Amino acid sequence: MAPGTAEIRSRLPLPDGDYVLTLGAGITDLAGNPLAAQTRPFSIDATGPALVSAEPANGDTGFPTDGVLRFRYDEDLTGEPLASLVNQTTLQSVTVTVAFSDARTITVRPSQPLDPGQRYKLLLSNVRDLAGNFNPMLGLEFTTGLARFALPTALPGTLGLAHVHRSDLDGDGLPDVLAVGAWFDGVTPREGRVLWSR
Repeated sequence: MAPGTAEIRSRLPLPDGDYVLTLGAGITDLAGNPLAAQTRPFSIDATGPALVSAEPANGDTGFPTDGVLRFRYDEDLTGEPLASLVNQTTLQSVTVTVAFSDARTITVRPSQPLDPGQRYKLLLSNVRDLAGNFNPMLGLEFTTGLARFALPTALPGTLGLAHVHRSDLDGDGLPDVLAVGAWFDGVTPREGRVLWSR
């Protein structure tokens, strides 16, 4: 140890928190001159960031096929998190983009819509806080919902498709599909029968 250097060791590991080290009384140099009183604040952070919320959560069903996955932690993060997303039926990997939406939230955005009604497994790793502490690898599975528009079902007696319209028919802010087909009244073909709608 270099001259003029002192090493202070705690008898027991200190828990995370803010501390103040006070120096002065009883410390002298070789000539007997006392050290002027000094204080040194310091902090200990040896705990990795904890997951606060996950969207989707493990075991969730009905996740939108065009949804963005979001994971929020209890402290600010840094670095470059890594994620993998795999369809558990086909075992095909999905290309994703990982980014921070704010200092504590990680987003995982698939490059294309997910397959409807499929189970996926996500692994999220390399998540660390500003002190360099890592969070254990996160693994979760979820199932996507059905596609936004279900397969059409024609009503009995229809002859074929005449018109298709896409608009918000019920005022819920989501697009609906309305199809109108030709039908036969026993004499002549006519148009105007609703085949299906969302």
